[in-house]
Amino acid sequence: MIRPDDLSVAADSLAANGTPAGPAGVVVHAAGVCTDTLDGGLRAAEALSDSFAAADSLVHTAAALPDAFPAAFPQVEPLSAAERALTLGGWLSDWTARTAQGVASLADASAAELFGAASTLGDVGHAVAETTAPLSGSVVYQAVVLLLAASYLLLLYTNYSEVRMLAGSFGFDRNAGQRTLQKRGVIHSHFLRRCCILGVVGIGVLTVRLCDDWLPAGTFDLLPPLWREGLCVAAVLAAEAVVLMQTIALWCIGQVTLTQSFVETLLYVKQFHFALASLSVLPFILLYALCPIGSGSGWLCGIVGLSAMIILLFLREIHSLFVAKNISNLHWILYLCTIEIAPVAFAVLMLIKHS
Repeated sequence: MIRPDDLSVAADSLAANGTPAGPAGVVVHAAGVCTDTLDGGLRAAEALSDSFAAADSLVHTAAALPDAFPAAFPQVEPLSAAERALTLGGWLSDWTARTAQGVASLADASAAELFGAASTLGDVGHAVAETTAPLSGSVVYQAVVLLLAASYLLLLYTNYSEVRMLAGSFGFDRNAGQRTLQKRGVIHSHFLRRCCILGVVGIGVLTVRLCDDWLPAGTFDLLPPLWREGLCVAAVLAAEAVVLMQTIALWCIGQVTLTQSFVETLLYVKQFHFALASLSVLPFILLYALCPIGSGSGWLCGIVGLSAMIILLFLREIHSLFVAKNISNLHWILYLCTIEIAPVAFAVLMLIKHS
């Protein structure tokens, strides 16, 4: 094996013996480079050997540490499940006690202690009470209910004979439909008009009460206070507008078709049955309006039941009237859809849309 010293001696010999300068210089230079490279590799190998020796010494020292200090590293036994539960339960109970104590201290603290000297507490309870007040709790609504009850009792007292005759028309026997036209001149028209006016007011009261029960809380909070107070009056005016629309539509139809006598008879039948419904259903409406919010479902069922029966009586009466005048059932159905159902459906849809 050729050593670096041999290469160096050979290079010096070639230079001393007078070998040509060109090849001799190249050989000398290559030998010097190779010598330096080998010297660097030898030094790196020696440094790596020293590193391995230091690592072995560190491993032996670390292995001897537990024997040198046995008391510095005590062996800890793991906790059992019961001990872990007790430890966790104790920590939780302590944390709960500290939390409750902190909340109690915050509840007793003033606004100045929590947020600074310039802060004050707002009247939150009064604000919530104002925003969640029901529509039926307004002064105008309660006044309308009291006036309606007084007017109804006064009507029963002053027109007792007409009330008896009107109540006698309630029935589903074969001759019940003929009593309406038989009593056309017996029952005074002003009595029927008073009953209809009370019925329209009762519809407004019932509408406001149903809004409180069925619509979500806070639906009408965005309304101004004046509108909230006068919502009952607005409902009464809307019911009156529906009745007026039906009457005007019938009068126009009578003028166009030259059947004014038939339209007058039809209007009387409508007025008669509406007065009968008002006289029968108003006590249930008043009792339902006086019930607390969320209760009174029994009175509401009574209102629906009586109204359904009177509507059936009205439908049978006007159907008999159409048949007596030789008017087809198609025209009867068109009359129901355009005059009786369409205005009421329009009013209900407008209420749902704006609420």
